[in-house]
Amino acid sequence: MRRSLYIIALCLGLLANPFGREIRLYFTGDIMLDRNVLIWQQNHGFLYPVYDILPTLWEADMLSGNLESIISDKGEPMDKYYIFRAPPEQMELLKICGFDLVSVANNHALDYDFSAFVDNMERLDQAGIFHTGGGENLNQALSEDLIQLEGLSIGFLGINDTRTNFLSTSKPCTVPAWDGNERMILNRVARLDTLVDIVVVHAHWGHEDTTFQSERQEVLGRLLIEWGADIVVGHHPHRLQPVEFYRDGILVYSLGNFIFDQNDTLNMVGGILDVRIKGGQITDVNMIPVENINPPRAVSTVDSLTSEFVLHQMKRILSRNGVIPIWIGDRFRLHKPQPSDST
Repeated sequence: MRRSLYIIALCLGLLANPFGREIRLYFTGDIMLDRNVLIWQQNHGFLYPVYDILPTLWEADMLSGNLESIISDKGEPMDKYYIFRAPPEQMELLKICGFDLVSVANNHALDYDFSAFVDNMERLDQAGIFHTGGGENLNQALSEDLIQLEGLSIGFLGINDTRTNFLSTSKPCTVPAWDGNERMILNRVARLDTLVDIVVVHAHWGHEDTTFQSERQEVLGRLLIEWGADIVVGHHPHRLQPVEFYRDGILVYSLGNFIFDQNDTLNMVGGILDVRIKGGQITDVNMIPVENINPPRAVSTVDSLTSEFVLHQMKRILSRNGVIPIWIGDRFRLHKPQPSDST
């Protein structure tokens, strides 16, 4: 049976034996539950998009991802080309998957205006799913999301570096991370680092449909780790991008799509980041390949029809930055680059 997850009570010390066993933290990329994903559910069954991947998700002690489509029946559509709003029943899909937290800091958060964005967060609250990176004002959006998991304390912050969905500090918004906001973000990360064992930042950044990170991602990502982040999880490019071990942190530039309906083959391949924690320290980092090529629109681990392409593509990307990806049967174990021997 999966674990219970509690709002952190650091000062009370409610849970004993904080570092007794290895904890698994799993992170997914973009989750979009509207448009053709909804149509495929109507044609093939409610669980169709996730049925094959559920056993993998249920391995996790804590599961989080980027919620690209708000879940609501409120609001009016913005005047933009791509807008997403999933119906309220899709909240049950997130619960069945076991999502404990989602980031709402992305470029689609206000697709149906303020009312739908706020309704989405209220529905997440009612479902018992934590959310980070958004609020009814900037102070709320920046508030710490602190979780206690069998005595391990984890702090989350979601940030949006796409120059969207921030109009005023007093209106519903996502956390802006673009030029001029870095100090605010870094101070918040530093504060989190004083409160918890592990700091996680969900970063919506980079350029769509790109396989390698931008200089901006590198600079901001490394700053986040320098100021206290242990794990930086990127999304928005819709494609898997490289991983970097920087100082004592893990920087994943993009996990690609998790549940989506895009048709470009490279956008149908992504990863689930699997981070193992013991004794309050990161002990192992793995990447679980996922695809929705066969069957279409349904997330699964690689199969015999697609494995050669998917594994080749993933190894090519994950081998950047000196990282050594070793296939261990159902995932890549990612090893830190070793310093060159000196004589």
